[in-house]
Amino acid sequence: MTAPHLVTTLNGVLRCEHPNNSLYTFEGTLDLSSSMGVPKQVPLGPDQVLLRGAQIRNTPWLYGLVVYTGHETKLMRNAT
Repeated sequence: MTAPHLVTTLNGVLRCEHPNNSLYTFEGTLDLSSSMGVPKQVPLGPDQVLLRGAQIRNTPWLYGLVVYTGHETKLMRNAT
């Protein structure tokens, strides 16, 4: 993606682990389909996950995808 208007062309499926309380692990795959029909698999791990309350600095832009919300989040499941 080189321009913000191209985000509307994104099409894909996220396959990832079920909600759990492990803060430092994540396994998933983002299966993207380009506008030309060429599939691309992007592996996702803990380095690509931002937990609630994280701040992003010195970054002009980014694209994000919300995976779990509410009581399904890692932080909520880790709370005792």
